[in-house]
Formats: sequence, C-alpha cells, structure tokens
Amino acid sequence: MPSTGVATARYAARRSVEVDAFEQIDDTAEARWLESLVDSLAPIERAVVRARADGYGVGETAERLNLTYKAVEGALTRARRKLRAKTRERGTHQ
Repeated sequence: MPSTGVATARYAARRSVEVDAFEQIDDTAEARWLESLVDSLAPIERAVVRARADGYGVGETAERLNLTYKAVEGALTRARRKLRAKTRERGTHQ
C-alpha cells in the first residue's frame, strides 16, 4: 500500500490535471467570447485592433492599412470604448 505522502501527491497531481482542464475550457470560452467582440467591431476598427494585437505600432498599423496616424488612433479609441462597454455589460449579466 502506498504511503500517505505518495497517495497525497498522486491525488494532488490528479486534481491539478482536472483543474488545468477546467481552466483550459474556461480559457477557450473566454477566447471565443473575445474573438466575437472583436468581430463585432466595424471593419477598420477590427483591422486596427488585430494589427496592434500582432505587435504593430500605431505608425506601422497606419502604413500597413494605408491610413493616417490619426485615423488609426481614432479607430483604436472607438474600439476600446466599444470593447469596454461590452465587457462591462458581460460583467453585470453573468
């Protein structure tokens, strides 16, 4: 029969795997929800947010999308405002 310490370690490892699986499910659901939020943005806002998420700076994003620096800043501002409102909305309806 395994010692109590070994049994406890096995149980803890099994619980860790179970918790990790639940966290992964939660992360997947959260990622889908976030993707749906980005998809709900206007096309220019969506393109700007995705470019910034890919690590491009505002200037690089403007150049890549053939927009002015100010247009990118404005799209980011609008996108952030919309995303904040949607995340607040979700927080109050969970």
